[in-house]
Amino acid sequence: MSTGAPAIDLERLATLLDAYGGDPLRWPDGERDAALALIAGSAEARRMQEEARRLDAVLDALPAAAPSPGLAERIVA
Repeated sequence: MSTGAPAIDLERLATLLDAYGGDPLRWPDGERDAALALIAGSAEARRMQEEARRLDAVLDALPAAAPSPGLAERIVA
């Protein structure tokens, strides 16, 4: 019986992780369940998610860059 969610492979998982990071809450709703199923059944998929989570942690620890002077003016223009 199909749940309607498309199955995904490691290549698609890599694309999701590159685009959205390792947190499943950031993944598109339509692919989240399939990605989590792949991760549950694949050691390689779990490794890929863990690597993405480590990168997320490093990026989250970086201080936010201050906008350059005049940014709002350039956006409005």
